Amino acid sequence: MLEEICDRIKTVQISDSSPSLSYHRKKLLIRRRRAYQREFDKFPHLSGANTPILQKIINLSDKIQLMNMNFKRSIYKELSERKRLYNHFPDSSKEQFKFDHVFGPEDNQEAVFVQTKPIVASVLDGYNVCIFAYGQTGTGKTFTMEGSPENRGVNYRTLD
Repeated sequence: MLEEICDRIKTVQISDSSPSLSYHRKKLLIRRRRAYQREFDKFPHLSGANTPILQKIINLSDKIQLMNMNFKRSIYKELSERKRLYNHFPDSSKEQFKFDHVFGPEDNQEAVFVQTKPIVASVLDGYNVCIFAYGQTGTGKTFTMEGSPENRGVNYRTLD
């Protein structure tokens, strides 16, 4: 009975159940089925009532193998797409940026607020805006936005 199952396993056409499988994947499944057959041949006493269970195990194993292959293929596709997108960005040494305004060390809180006042007015009109403070650590980005009680920054001047 077990030999009969193994013969049936050999004759199952993988291409009928999974037409999208590549040649190498079909070969892999055939090798796995042959490995199962070799394992079953080691236990000739497994026959009769156990035969349907063994067939189900083989079928489930094939399904798991197919799912695993499809999962790996989708992960590979996703990683390839991420790599393509990452490499699509231009070299940062060639990037050019545009700034609305660059403030120097001589600019005070009032000068910064005068320059940002139109943006602040947009906020009060209900629009979403962003003031991007960029610079090295300790150059006064937080101070520019918050200030001190005597010398208020953009945030507090806006509220006033």
